[in-house]
Amino acid sequence: MHKVPIFIVGINPRSGTNYLYQLIALHPDCVHSRHYGEDFFLFASDKYLEFYDVVTKHWSPDWKNDNEVFRRALELGLLNYLNPGNGPAAAKYMVTKTPSAINSKNYLEMFSEGYMIVITRKGQDLVESFMKTFSSRFEDAVRGWKRGAAAIHDVMNDPKLMKSGRVLVIKYEDLYQKNTEVMTQILDFLKLDKSKFDFDKSANFDVIGSSTFKGNSEKVTWDPIPKTKTFNPLGRFSHWSRFRHYRYNWMAGKYSKEFGYELYFDSKDPIYYIYNILLTTYDFFHRSVRRTMIILKSFSRGKNARRDAFNIKIN
Repeated sequence: MHKVPIFIVGINPRSGTNYLYQLIALHPDCVHSRHYGEDFFLFASDKYLEFYDVVTKHWSPDWKNDNEVFRRALELGLLNYLNPGNGPAAAKYMVTKTPSAINSKNYLEMFSEGYMIVITRKGQDLVESFMKTFSSRFEDAVRGWKRGAAAIHDVMNDPKLMKSGRVLVIKYEDLYQKNTEVMTQILDFLKLDKSKFDFDKSANFDVIGSSTFKGNSEKVTWDPIPKTKTFNPLGRFSHWSRFRHYRYNWMAGKYSKEFGYELYFDSKDPIYYIYNILLTTYDFFHRSVRRTMIILKSFSRGKNARRDAFNIKIN
């Protein structure tokens, strides 16, 4: 018998999914799923649901097959894959994670049991962390946050999801700054016994995967590093220029405001519009050139490479 799944979904990589994943697993009734890393089940749920639809639409009603039995069989296959086995004897839940909110709106269609916890993070901080971790362009990092924000917008504005009692949206900043309060909210949401949870350990949990607090490692490390007073994951963007804020606000300001995050240099003077129109034009040509180069290079690599090149998405 599989354990009840808890799906942690992040707005984008660097949003704190691993942090929350480790905190929930501090409860003795929770254990990590057996999948190592991120599962990306919900991210690919559009293909999963398309498969179900394509298969079942070819079934004749005369055959008297039960579509819901088939749907449940597919779901159980995924849950059995995640199931860590017996694990700790008391563990009732298994925790898994995906650092992307894309297609998270499909959660109730895909899974008839379990819970989904969505975690957002202030866009400016996430963008800065994303650039440092993945050596990403600023424009690409902002666009990634915006896509995740749009997906979470869809979740938050879906009454069926939000009234299901199975979906919770939290902020990374609240989890870090008001850890006991937010973890209490999460435990209540999951109907877990709070008396069994180590709130002190949760509030002082080791740093894992920070883009700046790496201990002796030159790269981002997933080994626990004891937290010191020098660690502060908030305000990473404090060195940004006015024009960087201008660009961020133009691209992602709508969702930042919707999620209750502050915008800086939220100006609407003429230079704001001129600057962003010029950058948008430049970025369009930059991305077009990148796509063209990928397609041209694919011609020397065979038919499958060409197909993939034409389907690839340029951030």
